[in-house]
Amino acid sequence: MNKKMQFVLTSLAAGIALNTLSTVAQAKERWTMTTTWPDNLALIEIDRHWVELANKLTGDDLTINFRAGGTLMPGTEVFDATETGSIEAAADWPGYWAGRSSAFSPLATTTSLFNGVDYMNWIQQWGGFDLYQEVYGK
Repeated sequence: MNKKMQFVLTSLAAGIALNTLSTVAQAKERWTMTTTWPDNLALIEIDRHWVELANKLTGDDLTINFRAGGTLMPGTEVFDATETGSIEAAADWPGYWAGRSSAFSPLATTTSLFNGVDYMNWIQQWGGFDLYQEVYGK
């Protein structure tokens, strides 16, 4: 094989490799997420931890850029921003949205008979998760 043919084949292989790398880089998804909690409330740490865990578990497939409540929009507009697609994700407390639908009210409270374990059982085993999905999906 002459030098010209080697150069052409090497160039072709390099071009294919660079194209593959750029395609992989473009496949990476980026989300913006906010919360209703501002930086000065400790409740924000739960949401931060969730984002850190999600970023770690998804590897290079998804990167979530987390913003504290009030930095992108007022906390009262988080639901609307997510619903319209202005941001991809948000963390909140269902009680904020009780004015939108009375179905949010039971999700924002627990009965005095529930302890933490009962609440988790309700979410995971007794239909609570399905109720959350139905209410937030509307």
